[in-house]
Amino acid sequence: MEFKFKTINDVDLAGKKVLCRLDLNSPVDPDTLQLTSDLRIRASCATIKALQESALVILAHQGRYGEKDFIPLQQHAEKLAELLPDQKVTFVDDLLGPNAIEACKEVQPGEVVVLDNVRNFRPDNDEMPIDDCPKTELVQKLAPLFDYFVVDAFGAAHRAQPSVVGWPKILAGPVVVKEIEALKKALDDPQRPLVMLVGGAKAIDKYKALKYNVESKIADKVLVAGLTAQLLYEGNGKMLGDVNRKTIEKDLEKAGVGVIPFMKKYGDNVVLPVDFAVDQDGERVEISMEDAINTPYPISDIGPRTLEMFKQEIAGAGTIIANGPPGIFEKDTFATSTIELIDAMVAATERGAYTVIGGGDFGDAVEKFGKTEGISWISTGGGAMLEFMSGKWLPLFIALANSYDKF
Repeated sequence: MEFKFKTINDVDLAGKKVLCRLDLNSPVDPDTLQLTSDLRIRASCATIKALQESALVILAHQGRYGEKDFIPLQQHAEKLAELLPDQKVTFVDDLLGPNAIEACKEVQPGEVVVLDNVRNFRPDNDEMPIDDCPKTELVQKLAPLFDYFVVDAFGAAHRAQPSVVGWPKILAGPVVVKEIEALKKALDDPQRPLVMLVGGAKAIDKYKALKYNVESKIADKVLVAGLTAQLLYEGNGKMLGDVNRKTIEKDLEKAGVGVIPFMKKYGDNVVLPVDFAVDQDGERVEISMEDAINTPYPISDIGPRTLEMFKQEIAGAGTIIANGPPGIFEKDTFATSTIELIDAMVAATERGAYTVIGGGDFGDAVEKFGKTEGISWISTGGGAMLEFMSGKWLPLFIALANSYDKF
């Protein structure tokens, strides 16, 4: 993947008024509505430091409108202020109203203003044609107030939304640049063998990604767990109990009959579980593949035999790319495989392998278990990384390429 784009290092932004779209979206405790991880907020500090001589206004999202994790960005601003004690960080409880407009006009070089959740602007919860994004109220109201526009939200790079791609001309921030470099290193000229680990939810998206990488001969082996493994089994006629089938019915319909010829042709490149752990009334119970066929309990982790198979493949890999945890690690009972496979990736990194973990749940798991320093690169984008891995041209990349000749 090659394309030309401008970064914040290509333009003198000192003293300029800059609107910056960051990815501060973080996990939220559904009961307390408090942030439970600041991984993406910390990653964004590099961007703010690089723009510290600018008059900086930040746009970011948290959750989706109407969902439990849709909360104001006040906690995010407070965390930024804590992490950046030498800068003045102000939260404005407004997005497009008079308070927000006034704050954008008054911000001075060296100051940081965080506007409220950009998904209060309803069109930014969905996608639209890129050419329509500049016509929206968000862009029409805010764009005239700024000299430059920086997008450093790789986690939203796959979204054709006004706050991501609607600005007159866009510069890439350091997070986006590092993400592109890290993923290109993993996919364009990898150390062999290249092993992918796919788990967690979003079964159809991960199936498409692994299918693309296997058929394109990018991946040598794909270790499949979570709902994607269930999709591949169900797609080939191996049932895993009604409770598990229901979780992937829609994804199975989208995958269609293509699963069968794919597995017939490339089955040797795909490593599927041979045993599982189910949640039997809150207890971890390990079952064989034979027992899984009629289990009335939800599959919540891979079993010990599968774990050893996966660890062996990782031990012999030159490049490991992981997206999605193999088990429901949030529950200590089902965190076994997630912890051990992270440890296996850390050991692989120590012996010289290049390791990449996708953001979202797996990134949170690495942080939770204190292993971030042992992985070569932890992406801030789960869905964006998936689409990148699927060979798709992300909307942000299109916007950056279109902006190249405008500076």
